[in-house]
Amino acid sequence: MTLYNIFTELVSEKEKYKYDYLALAYVNLKKAFPTGSFQLVLFKGLTGERRWSIVGQFYGESSTACDFEVVRLLYGIEYTWFDCMNPSVNNIKD
Repeated sequence: MTLYNIFTELVSEKEKYKYDYLALAYVNLKKAFPTGSFQLVLFKGLTGERRWSIVGQFYGESSTACDFEVVRLLYGIEYTWFDCMNPSVNNIKD
């Protein structure tokens, strides 16, 4: 098991399909990793546009591509992860 830290790209509420998918991924991450900690974080920035990101920390299976369940749950959403075994930042893009 490895302790992972992840955060997703910012997704605007205007991108309805992608925003709905992000919200669903948040719920599914909490179910898949009940001992993990995940937050759906709101960013408004200078424009006031409502954009969201998932920020989380959890224990998962060790692999060179992060935990495979996370890869599956966040498919289509860009995210960044790092862990204690691979302390560099790893961007995952579709």
